[in-house]
Amino acid sequence: MSYTEFEDFYKAVAMIIPNDDYFVAKVEEQWGLNEDAHLKVNKDTVMRIINLLRQRIRCLSNNNRDDFTLKNIFRNFDPNDTGAIGLLELHAIFAKFDVSINQAELEAIFKFLDINENGVISFDEFSKFLNDDPYTKF
Repeated sequence: MSYTEFEDFYKAVAMIIPNDDYFVAKVEEQWGLNEDAHLKVNKDTVMRIINLLRQRIRCLSNNNRDDFTLKNIFRNFDPNDTGAIGLLELHAIFAKFDVSINQAELEAIFKFLDINENGVISFDEFSKFLNDDPYTKF
Protein backbone atom coordinates (compact mmCIF):
# COMPACT_ATOMS: atom_id res chain seq x y z
CA MET A 1 0.00 0.00 0.00
CA SER A 2 1.41 3.40 -0.93
CA TYR A 3 1.36 6.40 1.34
CA THR A 4 -1.30 8.04 -0.85
CA GLU A 5 -3.51 4.94 -0.65
CA PHE A 6 -3.01 4.82 3.12
CA GLU A 7 -3.86 8.51 3.45
CA ASP A 8 -6.96 8.16 1.23
CA PHE A 9 -8.14 5.17 3.27
CA TYR A 10 -7.87 7.04 6.60
CA LYS A 11 -9.54 10.13 5.15
CA ALA A 12 -12.48 7.93 4.18
CA VAL A 13 -12.49 6.29 7.62
CA ALA A 14 -12.39 9.71 9.30
CA MET A 15 -15.65 10.63 7.62
CA ILE A 16 -17.51 7.82 9.40
CA ILE A 17 -15.88 8.11 12.85
CA PRO A 18 -18.10 10.12 15.23
CA ASN A 19 -15.27 11.50 17.39
CA ASP A 20 -11.61 11.07 18.37
CA ASP A 21 -12.35 9.09 21.54
CA TYR A 22 -14.30 6.53 19.52
CA PHE A 23 -11.44 6.25 17.02
CA VAL A 24 -8.82 5.81 19.75
CA ALA A 25 -10.96 3.16 21.46
CA LYS A 26 -11.35 1.23 18.20
CA VAL A 27 -7.62 1.40 17.37
CA GLU A 28 -6.72 0.29 20.92
CA GLU A 29 -9.23 -2.55 20.70
CA GLN A 30 -8.09 -3.70 17.26
CA TRP A 31 -4.36 -3.44 17.87
CA GLY A 32 -4.38 -4.44 21.54
CA LEU A 33 -3.02 -1.08 22.65
CA ASN A 34 -3.81 1.18 25.58
CA GLU A 35 -2.86 4.81 25.10
CA ASP A 36 -3.13 5.55 28.84
CA ALA A 37 -1.66 2.31 30.21
CA HIS A 38 1.23 4.19 31.82
CA LEU A 39 -1.26 6.42 33.67
CA LYS A 40 -3.13 3.72 35.59
CA VAL A 41 -4.29 5.05 38.92
CA ASN A 42 -6.59 3.83 41.61
CA LYS A 43 -9.76 5.97 41.46
CA ASP A 44 -10.32 5.63 45.22
CA THR A 45 -6.82 6.92 45.90
CA VAL A 46 -7.33 9.82 43.49
CA MET A 47 -10.65 10.70 45.15
CA ARG A 48 -9.01 10.64 48.59
CA ILE A 49 -6.29 12.99 47.35
CA ILE A 50 -8.88 15.27 45.71
CA ASN A 51 -10.88 15.40 48.93
CA LEU A 52 -7.71 16.10 50.92
CA LEU A 53 -6.90 18.98 48.56
CA ARG A 54 -10.43 20.34 48.94
CA GLN A 55 -10.18 20.10 52.72
CA ARG A 56 -6.76 21.82 52.86
CA ILE A 57 -7.90 24.70 50.64
CA ARG A 58 -11.09 25.10 52.67
CA CYS A 59 -8.93 25.30 55.81
CA LEU A 60 -6.92 28.08 54.15
CA SER A 61 -10.14 29.98 53.61
CA ASN A 62 -11.45 29.24 57.10
CA ASN A 63 -14.26 27.47 55.26
CA ASN A 64 -15.27 30.79 53.72
CA ARG A 65 -16.28 30.17 50.11
CA ASP A 66 -17.19 33.64 48.90
CA ASP A 67 -15.64 34.80 45.61
CA PHE A 68 -13.33 37.38 47.21
CA THR A 69 -11.71 34.83 49.52
CA LEU A 70 -11.44 32.15 46.83
CA LYS A 71 -9.97 34.61 44.31
CA ASN A 72 -7.25 35.58 46.78
CA ILE A 73 -6.37 31.93 47.36
CA PHE A 74 -6.47 31.27 43.61
CA ARG A 75 -4.09 34.20 42.98
CA ASN A 76 -1.63 32.67 45.46
CA PHE A 77 -1.69 29.44 43.46
CA ASP A 78 -1.19 31.37 40.19
CA PRO A 79 2.23 33.00 40.67
CA ASN A 80 2.53 33.94 36.98
CA ASP A 81 -0.79 35.82 37.21
CA THR A 82 -2.10 34.11 34.08
CA GLY A 83 -5.59 33.65 35.50
CA ALA A 84 -5.21 29.88 35.34
CA ILE A 85 -3.48 27.03 37.13
CA GLY A 86 -1.43 24.65 35.01
CA LEU A 87 -0.13 21.18 35.78
CA LEU A 88 3.14 22.47 37.30
CA GLU A 89 1.27 24.94 39.48
CA LEU A 90 -1.06 22.18 40.66
CA HIS A 91 2.00 20.14 41.58
CA ALA A 92 3.31 23.14 43.55
CA ILE A 93 0.01 23.33 45.44
CA PHE A 94 0.43 19.73 46.57
CA ALA A 95 4.03 20.46 47.57
CA LYS A 96 2.86 23.49 49.56
CA PHE A 97 0.43 21.26 51.44
CA ASP A 98 3.17 18.63 51.88
CA VAL A 99 1.14 16.04 49.97
CA SER A 100 3.22 13.56 48.00
CA ILE A 101 1.67 12.30 44.76
CA ASN A 102 3.04 10.58 41.68
CA GLN A 103 2.79 11.86 38.09
CA ALA A 104 -0.15 9.61 37.17
CA GLU A 105 -2.15 10.79 40.19
CA LEU A 106 -1.28 14.42 39.42
CA GLU A 107 -2.47 14.06 35.84
CA ALA A 108 -5.68 12.29 36.92
CA ILE A 109 -6.43 15.03 39.45
CA PHE A 110 -5.67 17.73 36.88
CA LYS A 111 -8.04 16.04 34.43
CA PHE A 112 -10.72 15.92 37.14
CA LEU A 113 -10.34 19.65 37.88
CA ASP A 114 -10.02 20.82 34.27
CA ILE A 115 -13.73 20.46 33.54
CA ASN A 116 -13.68 22.09 30.10
CA GLU A 117 -10.49 20.20 29.14
CA ASN A 118 -8.65 23.28 27.88
CA GLY A 119 -5.39 22.37 29.62
CA VAL A 120 -5.65 24.77 32.58
CA ILE A 121 -7.77 25.16 35.70
CA SER A 122 -9.68 28.45 35.59
CA PHE A 123 -11.01 30.29 38.62
CA ASP A 124 -14.53 29.07 37.78
CA GLU A 125 -13.34 25.45 37.77
CA PHE A 126 -11.42 26.06 41.01
CA SER A 127 -14.47 27.62 42.66
CA LYS A 128 -16.77 24.86 41.42
CA PHE A 129 -14.36 22.26 42.81
CA LEU A 130 -14.45 23.86 46.25
CA ASN A 131 -18.18 24.50 46.34
CA ASP A 132 -19.65 21.38 44.74
CA ASP A 133 -20.51 18.11 46.42
CA PRO A 134 -17.34 15.99 46.16
CA TYR A 135 -19.25 12.75 45.65
CA THR A 136 -21.08 13.58 42.42
CA LYS A 137 -18.19 13.13 39.94
CA PHE A 138 -16.11 10.03 39.07
